[in-house]
Amino acid sequence: MNNPEFPNSVALVRIVPDGDGPAFFEEAEIPLQNTHAHGAESEVYPAQEISFVWTPPDFALDFHTASRRRIIVVLDGQMEIEDGKGECRLFGAGDMIDILDTTGKGHKTRVVGGREMHTALIEIGDKIRPDWPLLEAAQHRTFAFTRAIAGSDGGSQFVDETLTYNYDAPLGEATAPMALEGYQFVFKPGSLDHGFHNAPQRQFVLNLTSGMQVETSNGMTRNIHPGDIFLGDDTTGTGHKTRAINASSRLSIFAHLLDR
Repeated sequence: MNNPEFPNSVALVRIVPDGDGPAFFEEAEIPLQNTHAHGAESEVYPAQEISFVWTPPDFALDFHTASRRRIIVVLDGQMEIEDGKGECRLFGAGDMIDILDTTGKGHKTRVVGGREMHTALIEIGDKIRPDWPLLEAAQHRTFAFTRAIAGSDGGSQFVDETLTYNYDAPLGEATAPMALEGYQFVFKPGSLDHGFHNAPQRQFVLNLTSGMQVETSNGMTRNIHPGDIFLGDDTTGTGHKTRAINASSRLSIFAHLLDR
């Protein structure tokens, strides 16, 4: 059933190959065909892995192709991508791009704004190049995230955890890839006030626009904004509450982790 408060689709920028030549930008619309009381969702698209990447502020890479098809989600910082026609587009926190140019001349990428960049990489296609090598440095960068779990009493609680960047990736330093079942685009309205519920599966929530407030069964709350990483891991027990912040609607990507 259609709800006039809910959008019908999500805009997605793609960079696609043009034979043996350089890539070009393309606009796509992703349908949000599954609607319910708490929002609208796309279908679940297959994916293989998710990893998180730190990129230095002086990063610049001339024409290159991707090692596999992937969606890049900018968590913070900014990058500029230039296609083969000379068109440049800026991607900042909450922006995403679907990278399809694994062949041809590719595209250019540079970090702008004088700040480091953090991204999430949702790996969709098969690998066409070797795995990333481990970094040799004794000290590795870390990135904090919030995890909701079910405690021994069945109640939910927050756990503060960190991801370690310990691989040498083309865009910088990367975390170890984590296996995915798939991903989907999810819209939540500004009226959202979802009572206690379990995470439907173990999933990373990457907010693209606005944020969400999560409340655990012990009354603790956390605001999760674009750029923050939230792992819903309370698939059993009491679950958690989720509500909109400042009555603002939000768009998110849910990355479904493969069952252990």
